[in-house]
Amino acid sequence: MKPTVKLSDIAMHIEMASDGTYSFYNELTGEFYWYSDFGDHDDRDLDEEEGWLRLPSQRDADEYGMMSDFADTVNDARKREQLEFALSGKGAFRRFKDSANRLGVAEAWYAYRDKCYLEFARDWCDEEDVPYDRAELPKDDPDSDDALLKRGAIIIETPEHKIATRRYEESDEDALFALLEREGDEWQDYWKGANRAKYMKALSGSVAYVLLEDGELCGYARCRDDDGYGLYVYDLLVDKRHRGNEYGRFLLEHVRFDYREAPVYVMSDVNPYYEKLGYEAEGTIFIVKPQKNY
Repeated sequence: MKPTVKLSDIAMHIEMASDGTYSFYNELTGEFYWYSDFGDHDDRDLDEEEGWLRLPSQRDADEYGMMSDFADTVNDARKREQLEFALSGKGAFRRFKDSANRLGVAEAWYAYRDKCYLEFARDWCDEEDVPYDRAELPKDDPDSDDALLKRGAIIIETPEHKIATRRYEESDEDALFALLEREGDEWQDYWKGANRAKYMKALSGSVAYVLLEDGELCGYARCRDDDGYGLYVYDLLVDKRHRGNEYGRFLLEHVRFDYREAPVYVMSDVNPYYEKLGYEAEGTIFIVKPQKNY
């Protein structure tokens, strides 16, 4: 299992990596390594060693763009114009920081910069599949605990992972269909070719939930509300790589929590699974086929 890294540590090492200096992170051990072309260092080629990932540099993070974006957030027109002027020509970094101090917005600038570096570090971790401590995410980040809870999420802490269940959102579309495609032919009626658009239409008229493990979508449930007479769960799926962790139960319990005033039924083709969860069978389903006299 990969270790969980602090985003602030990733951000710090990105900020340290500039022209002629390099930062690396080992996703297997959680170690960092930093060296400079201008000092003594060993001859290791970390790009070729197992587990080592080269971190982006300060240039990649685009701190100049951060300064420009911050200037746009300053409401005082005079201060904003002076900050924008400081960004023109050589020495822009030094002039901008001097101007921020002189204009009394330095504290706001550094807080903004730190937030940008954390977000950049988060995006890098997501891209490289590096687990990170989500507690450091800015509170206005859509994946932070505060933001998730405001959107009705239920968060479950386990010794190894942070699990969150919440309602499906449009931004989940690509991750959901990636999950469906990983299931292969068994679920191709939902994802293959024109079936994707058809299923998207079904989703738009459904009540759907997703389960996130450390921010990664790895489970979902799709339901239909029968106008208060009951909620019917049509689809329940957990990624094969994450089964055996009660994630299906977590999803169904969130559905049950949100629909406490109505019965919740599961349209099952895997009865032993639901019996194992302690659910009771109620009735059966028949397929109505065309009759000869029609």
